[in-house]
Amino acid sequence: MSTKAWTIGMRLCAIILSFAFAFAESAAGADLKIGFTLSLTGGTDDYGKAARMGAQLALKEYNDKGGYKGQKVEAVIYDDETKPAKGVENVTRLITRDKVFAIVGPVNSGVALAIIDIAQKNQMPLIDTIATAEQIIERYQTAPKNYILRVSLNDGIQTSFMIDYIKSRKYQRIGLMHDSTGWGQSGRDTALRLLKDANLSLVAGGKELIEGVMAVTSYTPEHSANARALHEKVERMFQDQGGDFHPVATAQTYDGVRLLLNALDKVGPDPQKIRDAVEEIDDFNEPVTKMKAHPFSRTNHESLGRDTGFLAVWHDGKLQQAE
Repeated sequence: MSTKAWTIGMRLCAIILSFAFAFAESAAGADLKIGFTLSLTGGTDDYGKAARMGAQLALKEYNDKGGYKGQKVEAVIYDDETKPAKGVENVTRLITRDKVFAIVGPVNSGVALAIIDIAQKNQMPLIDTIATAEQIIERYQTAPKNYILRVSLNDGIQTSFMIDYIKSRKYQRIGLMHDSTGWGQSGRDTALRLLKDANLSLVAGGKELIEGVMAVTSYTPEHSANARALHEKVERMFQDQGGDFHPVATAQTYDGVRLLLNALDKVGPDPQKIRDAVEEIDDFNEPVTKMKAHPFSRTNHESLGRDTGFLAVWHDGKLQQAE
């Protein structure tokens, strides 16, 4: 072989190796995925769109700081259209095809109750950051390992909190408003059960009564310095999408994603290890919701409870902390 031919051959070899290494690095990076199934259309799409902003912001901040050992974490986001069957399709796809290390979502309780069996069976950690049906966590709470966790105040906590307030004020006329999706129906059923237990009756409600309506929440944009900082970032970063138009959904998803990334830093992208690590987190010191530094335990997968919720009131289209 001539010297020229040998040189050309070596150059071609180097180019091929360069492409091979580049592909290997790309593939490794692409494997670092966190999955989302959110209502981006349908009855609860406003919650889903707000949750997506919280997720995107949490991932941007994490990746800007170097990601996981220099690799960026990719978000794989699917729209479940507020339909249980679509949620099942999305979660199955995230687990079997996209090979995510964890899942966040969904928004709607009806969708959540349809997908948690798949996550549990496949030992895939799933953090619910918005859906509130009590059964979402209760279904597997006695399993040796429960893969379902929540960053949201469940229906029972919210309703009992409100009932205590109603009783303290001795209110006689009580209204109930809910949507017609699985989420609203679940909340309605819990509220009716607890109101009956408390010997409280309802009068008719309506959209015209929204001003001054009270709610139980884990977050308002002004309740802490961390909350105010998040609100300002969301307003600035997502101005073209309406800014911080649904703060609670954005904040809870922001914290939920950050919990999973905290676990990722500790144990790497293994779903079973991620689940265990999330249970053990005790250094979550800068939440934007009223979450504790040790939000979960082996026996408790509700990160937000009676001691982390507070009353808020709707005023001028915004939820504000009640005086």
